[in-house]
Amino acid sequence: MPATSPITDADIEAAIEQHDDPDHPGSLTISEVRALLDIVQRDAEENWDNLLHSIEEDNASVVADTGDVIVLETGEHQLYDIALSRVASDLTDIEYDDIAASVVNAAMHNAAKRLSDYEWGAAYPYVIAKPEGVRDGEEYAWTMLAQRVREHGSVAAAVDTTATGDRGYTQSAWADATGRNQSSISRNTSE
Repeated sequence: MPATSPITDADIEAAIEQHDDPDHPGSLTISEVRALLDIVQRDAEENWDNLLHSIEEDNASVVADTGDVIVLETGEHQLYDIALSRVASDLTDIEYDDIAASVVNAAMHNAAKRLSDYEWGAAYPYVIAKPEGVRDGEEYAWTMLAQRVREHGSVAAAVDTTATGDRGYTQSAWADATGRNQSSISRNTSE
């Protein structure tokens, strides 16, 4: 199944009107911008683990999750610009210049505003569809969490025991990963 960006034609059309001259014969078309956004989507799917690591390291944060689509806030980093600068010329005839970059950026912002209540300011959004299979993994995780809560009596005990028992985190590493102190982890895992 080809990667398809969750950004709508209306998001793209508004971005073209804002950053390009739609009446000019050389203006970007919706299908050309869609092709660029599909490259971004494919890059996100191929680098899903890196995105998760960025979230874990606080280099990006999830602003909205619709189930099929996530909206990330990436601070000053335009992850899509990095992907397009690297591969757009190899994958398409579309020139990825300053205008194309502005249109893609505006389309991302339009979609992010439509999908979230976040005040974007100068931060960059990254709007992508979750790769195939991620929803199944999420459902499995929720099912397992519910089972562990029943076994351990609380969400905190279930999560901390699973992390330090089944997932191999030390109490110290899990405390660092979750922004808590080790004594909280120890208390939850000894109950």
